[in-house]
Amino acid sequence: MDNDEALANALKQMYSSKSPQGSLEIEKIFPNVHRKKTVVEICRSLSKRRGLYAFQCLITKGLYIGSSQNLWKRFYQHSLGHRSNIILQHAINKYGLINFIFVVFKSVAAKSNLLDKKELEKSESALVAGFDKKLLYNINNNTARRRGIMHTTEAKLRMRELRLQRGHPLERVVYVYDKALNFVAKFDSL
Repeated sequence: MDNDEALANALKQMYSSKSPQGSLEIEKIFPNVHRKKTVVEICRSLSKRRGLYAFQCLITKGLYIGSSQNLWKRFYQHSLGHRSNIILQHAINKYGLINFIFVVFKSVAAKSNLLDKKELEKSESALVAGFDKKLLYNINNNTARRRGIMHTTEAKLRMRELRLQRGHPLERVVYVYDKALNFVAKFDSL
């Protein structure tokens, strides 16, 4: 048994047979996502494809499941920490990309009529439901519900408080000067 088969079997063992999805199908596993050669392979094979994917930490077995209209672009965003799940990013920062694999569960050509946005979200939710919540980096288990979430005023204040504690760039004092470098104004944050 080669390494990819072993990784696939380990993932399948983590997946619940009681899931609405049924059995777990894995199209491709990309180990060594920290290597340039692997990144080039992912780019070549997934740049014009959409589908369901996951990042898995080999140390903790933690898993982030997602869907995307452009698998290559989404892989790249996650690996650079742009527009990515914050829990996944903390894990990548802690364990290093060297300890992650990228898994493609299902993919189709971007121009295909198969797996439209609603189907992707439904399939992603079903996949998420098949795994133990303790292992998931996903914040929300129902992908269709997370679109357009309206936060309460209390939640927004709490998020701002956390950003202040962490020194987030949006919460720093901003000083404004004119062209002659004369002080114009001070703002508590952007």
